[in-house]
Amino acid sequence: MQKRELRRAVFGDESCIGRLPWLNTAVLVYVGVTVVSFVLLQIAPVLTWMAKTPLYHISTYLGLIGAVLMALDLFTNRGLWRGIWCWLLYGVAFMDVIASLRTMRYGVKDNLFDLCWVVIQFALVYSLAQRVGKERMRRFLRNLFYVVLVIWGIACCVGLYQYLFRIGYTYVANPNTTSPELTRQGYYQSRLFGLFMGLDYAAYTSMFLFAGCMQGVVTRGKHWAGRAALAVAALVLVTHVILSVSRSAMIALILYAFCFTVLLVRNRCGSMNQLKRLGVSVLAGVCAVVVCWGCTEGIWAGMQHMAVGTVIEEPDAIERSQEGDVSNNRFEIWKDYISLAGEIGPAGLSLSNYNDYIGDRHPEMYIVRYFTDQFKDTVKTDLVYESHNNYLFVFISTGFVGAGLFLCFLVLVLVRVIRYILQHPQLSLWTITTLAVVAFGLVEALFMNSVFLKINDVSFIFWLALGALMLETEDRVPAAERTL
Repeated sequence: MQKRELRRAVFGDESCIGRLPWLNTAVLVYVGVTVVSFVLLQIAPVLTWMAKTPLYHISTYLGLIGAVLMALDLFTNRGLWRGIWCWLLYGVAFMDVIASLRTMRYGVKDNLFDLCWVVIQFALVYSLAQRVGKERMRRFLRNLFYVVLVIWGIACCVGLYQYLFRIGYTYVANPNTTSPELTRQGYYQSRLFGLFMGLDYAAYTSMFLFAGCMQGVVTRGKHWAGRAALAVAALVLVTHVILSVSRSAMIALILYAFCFTVLLVRNRCGSMNQLKRLGVSVLAGVCAVVVCWGCTEGIWAGMQHMAVGTVIEEPDAIERSQEGDVSNNRFEIWKDYISLAGEIGPAGLSLSNYNDYIGDRHPEMYIVRYFTDQFKDTVKTDLVYESHNNYLFVFISTGFVGAGLFLCFLVLVLVRVIRYILQHPQLSLWTITTLAVVAFGLVEALFMNSVFLKINDVSFIFWLALGALMLETEDRVPAAERTL
């Protein structure tokens, strides 16, 4: 008994562990370190500094550690099978293996690296919640949230300073890459790029953290000083999103305002009948959207009014928009990729080699000419314009079979969540927050390539939140939970 109590004190609830009682804890620590590391890699000055040190290869080191943890787990605890419907995700990964073999002439190393990380996200990140249990997962997410919030919040504050004083510049943040590219920073072309590597990726990281801040703000019983601090942090984060002018992030923000308010009011109106409660909740959600839109316009106008100093606007590396094309070239990009459906076939063109495949066989396409014609005077040497749609990217990489398996997975997740919401008059704050983060990722996937089968902080947070949401919506979990 004493040995069991000591193990529980050190490792938490490890009743489901097989031969290695420390392995789930090792996976927990590994996931935390990985998320923080990839958040740091999204901050351009940090990446520039890392490029001069051995830490530049931290993604490779973490990938190797993850592979070792998966191998240990496969033959001992087998926690990698605990993710809900994870076998569908492994089927997607298997289809990429076939696609990689099919396009092997275009390279092996990059595909192997990407595939390893995709499997790590399925086996270690997505399955983490089922490994460690609800309460331990909540503690982990709470601690991870505060660590990332401090790091990201400081970077956002510097970005707001750059915006106010109109400080903008470009430089090669990652000089070691085979395709060096000028990174826009600060206030540039009337948008806030800040200190981050990718404007849209950064906007979604802020959105994820914003959802966590709002959970803390509305939590009952939380100390007023802590709630006030989180409210200030939420204001900083949402200001960063607004000034970045990321349209997909703004869509996610409006969707969040509606859904969060609907669920909040639904929880508070438990004494009403279902129809009346639905009507009141939806009406409150619509009002929240109007208020959100007004606040967005107010923050934008206020920051414009407060700004001092001037900056010389440099021309963009290319002209991204076309006259009359509200999609910012996406329609033409999607059309080119969809036209290759016959060549993509059942297995796809793999996670990495599709660039070389399309560039080699279809030089006439817009997605290839985009770079060869308009980037010829810059340092960028990519072959093909990315799909700017993650659902389409899954199809390109893993073909009809892989995309079908992934679609089945998403449909099962959606049915599970909707059924849970309908069966539970009140939802915990954790359910609402993880649902918001997952929804952000699903919206972002319509316009950009940063979730599902990608390797960055946005993708890791998405899979972490999705695993937590699957645990939160498990009916076997005791109903005695703190609600709004």
